[in-house]
Amino acid sequence: MSETLLAASNADVKGAIVALFVEHIGAALSAKIIATGTDNKDFAAILSEAPVVQAEGADEITYDDIINLMSAVKAPFDAIGRAKFVVSSATRKALWKLRDNQGMPIYVRDVAGVAPATIFGHEVVVDDAMPAIGTGKKSMIFGDLKTYKCRLVKGVRVRTYDEQKYADIGCIGVQGFVTGDGRPVRAEGVVEPIAVLQNA
Repeated sequence: MSETLLAASNADVKGAIVALFVEHIGAALSAKIIATGTDNKDFAAILSEAPVVQAEGADEITYDDIINLMSAVKAPFDAIGRAKFVVSSATRKALWKLRDNQGMPIYVRDVAGVAPATIFGHEVVVDDAMPAIGTGKKSMIFGDLKTYKCRLVKGVRVRTYDEQKYADIGCIGVQGFVTGDGRPVRAEGVVEPIAVLQNA
């Protein structure tokens, strides 16, 4: 981060850059929790751990697919207000077009500041760590996301440095890091709290 930029701006540039670091670390954590965690001294990804419901097609999600996915999560984890859907923004676009047998859209758009988007009363969370619809892709999550337990040691940490090696080139250093792990938690013999839909 250039000292010239800091000196020339009336805005809190350092604060904005620190906030950006935190946002990017949050996105990286989300990707690990949803899709990329390996469970080898790492987060266990939901898409790897949760049971799979097979979709009918490779390039779409149907009304029946969603019903089958929801049916894979039993009470009490399937309750409205408790269970949520997670999809990518590309999958959300496909869901906007999906209609029931009466021709009514099943996706109820969000009302800013009032209510979230829903499918059958369940909140829809959009996270682009999720794969889009495609052959063999796990494109939708449904269930009680609070059953995923995450431990962050001292939270997300961001440091700024004014050391000589940065001063010599007219800059200030910024470093962000986090230590943690997580996995879906369920008791032996208890119904699965989360399921995923996989395209054919």
